[in-house]
Amino acid sequence: MNDLNSSSSRPADVGPTITSKVGVLGSGLMGHGITYVTALAGIDVVMTDATQENADKGLARIKSILEDGLKRGLITPEKIDQTLGRITPTYDYRKLDSCDLIIEAVFEDRELKSKVTGQAESFMDPDGVFASNTSTIPITSLAKKSSRPESFIGMHFFSPVHKMKLVEIIKGEKTSPETLAKAFDFVLKIKKSPIVVNDSRGFYTSRVFDRYICEGMALLAEGNNPQTIEAAGKQAGYPVGPLAVIDEINIGLAAHIRDQTWRDLETEGKECPTGPWDLVIDFMTKEAKRTGRAGGG
Repeated sequence: MNDLNSSSSRPADVGPTITSKVGVLGSGLMGHGITYVTALAGIDVVMTDATQENADKGLARIKSILEDGLKRGLITPEKIDQTLGRITPTYDYRKLDSCDLIIEAVFEDRELKSKVTGQAESFMDPDGVFASNTSTIPITSLAKKSSRPESFIGMHFFSPVHKMKLVEIIKGEKTSPETLAKAFDFVLKIKKSPIVVNDSRGFYTSRVFDRYICEGMALLAEGNNPQTIEAAGKQAGYPVGPLAVIDEINIGLAAHIRDQTWRDLETEGKECPTGPWDLVIDFMTKEAKRTGRAGGG
């Protein structure tokens, strides 16, 4: 972990950077978690969503995390008040004014991400950085919808954000060294461990871990006992079985990511990968209609 936190992947010719105000687009599963760790690190955060009600729900989730920490003796009431005082939940993008870092954490949909990018960039600080929390969509392609592709970068957090230390930083073709340095410094500031990777579909972690999950679902589709599949995963050294992982991640989200990937590949004239795991995804989302997190898988 010390090697991950070293600055070997950070541009050496760029001086230290400071992030003073962060905008987070989306207050759902990832958005509220990113907001929490940012505010906890002492940085002001504007957390936006489509409605004030949704933004307030995100704040309620953050309060729940803080209250749990208080019960476990991990945080003081004073620290809770300080953390909440740094968070502004809102539907109004004008409150993103002067943010020097904006992190997009909306649904894994190319059109939606492009829409909020355009809406938010006009309020960002002139020298600010725009980061996408996408887990699969290539950063270079998303940056094409940005007015400042040199200031566009990928910043892939993992769920649950307040527990998972790793953050994947993805460089697009036009990402500047200054943008990379700012993203790297921010991740360290919020006490996470950055890894810097080049751009590709799924990046590094999603491409690797996706195989574990897909093979687990393939075994299930082929008639193997779910408990046996989970036990095999743990015996292989994973802390959690593949079926439990996809159930926690949200199988509806997995279906959406798959469908978005298929649309992208078709547009590029490439073959769409399929397998037995698609049977499980389609059954759970279309027939059983269990599309949420912990959907009873």
